[in-house]
Amino acid sequence: MVWATKVWHFINPEAFQIMDSRAKKFYQINTSSDVVAQYIQLQANARSLILKNQGWLQQMKSVDGGLSWSDLKLWDKVAYEI
Repeated sequence: MVWATKVWHFINPEAFQIMDSRAKKFYQINTSSDVVAQYIQLQANARSLILKNQGWLQQMKSVDGGLSWSDLKLWDKVAYEI
């Protein structure tokens, strides 16, 4: 699943998040479920975080200085504590 989500992310970084062990830990993904259910849970948890904290985006862009190629990548940086 990791390689697939990386490929999807680089094809369309505005739509697909990378799911790896760090994302699973941050978003508290149930690893006992199948990988499709895990990815759906990742997207739901990420969506919830983004909607609750929409006001953070402008500050995140300012701090990032344009290094991230998408808003979703900025949220990944929050999840990965970068």
